[in-house]
Amino acid sequence: MTDKKEIEKSLEYSRGYREALVNTWEEVLKMATKGYSSQEMQIIVKTKSHDAKHKIELKIEGLETKLVELVADLAQDDIIDVDDGKPLIGLTEAEPIIEVHMSPRLSYLVREPKPKRCYDMVQKEIGKNRPTLIIARTPTIDIREKYDIGKSQVIWLTMSERFSDNLPPLAQGAADAVNDIAGVNDEYVKPGELPKLYSLALNFIDGNNDGVILFEGFEYLNTHNSFQSLMNFLQKLNENIVENNFNMILSANPAAFEPKQFSQFESEISKVL
Repeated sequence: MTDKKEIEKSLEYSRGYREALVNTWEEVLKMATKGYSSQEMQIIVKTKSHDAKHKIELKIEGLETKLVELVADLAQDDIIDVDDGKPLIGLTEAEPIIEVHMSPRLSYLVREPKPKRCYDMVQKEIGKNRPTLIIARTPTIDIREKYDIGKSQVIWLTMSERFSDNLPPLAQGAADAVNDIAGVNDEYVKPGELPKLYSLALNFIDGNNDGVILFEGFEYLNTHNSFQSLMNFLQKLNENIVENNFNMILSANPAAFEPKQFSQFESEISKVL
């Protein structure tokens, strides 16, 4: 089954690459027959090349997102071998998190196929009027519609050039209205920009007391950074959590990582749920 998915993924990527490449060269051929100067050709080709690259990046991002979701679904529901009826792949569900009493300077790793329990936990802390920063792969507008996070700031992990790139005009208008009402200024960060993400998190820590950081989307970051870079980022962030009496809630799907990698994650976190 894995081989089939890999072939389908490669095929979809190849088709997207072919489409962008063909369109680019068709434009070049058209320009060659219209008498453009070499300088004009250079400018136009660079523009077309950038557009093609952006289109391919969006295609790749979509495939990566689908792959993470597929892994989460496989982990959540056992896959049965029709020959012998035995489960081939499965993830034992942890006991439901009823309530977690957070102690100062501790970080909590929530093992879950998709981010849900982490939001239940952070809403309890927001209810205690604790300053909260949410770093998420989930689009900001979806978080604010689904959860009661008040004026908590959200940093959306996305490949978009601008915050509004992934939203149609009506949706962007709704997002702006939500932000106006909440009185917050949500941000976006590309998954490869770990220094920028760290800087924003550090600014939040420096500007608040007794705060909480919710972090979901590590699977997505892992597809755009080396694992060692991700570990260094987590270690530095966790050090600041400890030094400033903060708490961090980290949501991650074990099935999306190599067992050895996830064990390293667990070793950096105070408590694993």
